[in-house]
Amino acid sequence: MRILYVYHFMKTFITIISILISLICIGQSNQQLYEKWNLGLNISIDHNLYNPITNMVFSNQSGIADFRRTKYNFSAGIDNQFNFSNRLALVVGVTYSEMSVEGTYYCYSCDFSMAPLHQTFRLSYIQTPLYFRYFIYRNTIGVHFDGGFSGSYSINRFTLQNFVFDSRLGLGINHSLGNVKMNYTMVYSNSLAIISEYTDYKLRSVGLLVGLIF
Repeated sequence: MRILYVYHFMKTFITIISILISLICIGQSNQQLYEKWNLGLNISIDHNLYNPITNMVFSNQSGIADFRRTKYNFSAGIDNQFNFSNRLALVVGVTYSEMSVEGTYYCYSCDFSMAPLHQTFRLSYIQTPLYFRYFIYRNTIGVHFDGGFSGSYSINRFTLQNFVFDSRLGLGINHSLGNVKMNYTMVYSNSLAIISEYTDYKLRSVGLLVGLIF
């Protein structure tokens, strides 16, 4: 009986040790696969979801008549992904975004030598996205959900609100490509404030972000 007891004890002990060694190996593998932070480069093609308005009014004297946003715009930027765990990360970045509009500039107090033509005006922004990324699944292929905000600072004169906040939601996948990862994320963005005090126009878009994670 004593020999049988020792046999079962040793069998259980070896099983427990084997499980612990396996867990340690998995943990070391995860530490190598998911580092504390990652650098990302990305570009995005955005489809504008705008509320149509007739004029973009800058003041009681000037604005853009027959105002409309161009259908597609783009953005490009760099970000840092800080990994708190294999599931949760914080992403902070800087992005240049161009959201052009079409229309005809008018000014009641100006003296034009010829009538202004219908043209494209560039709404250019420097954005600072700050959002959490939750990995639903993370391995060689990962699935993630993004949620957070972005500050948009206007770098031209065609908006009265120089700074607006945007809400940001995203759903994406990434996969390993050698030492880097490819990232594909569908992003919905909606400004939390109007861009001109004379209209109720807000920046709103959905886009496909493609990037590299190092």
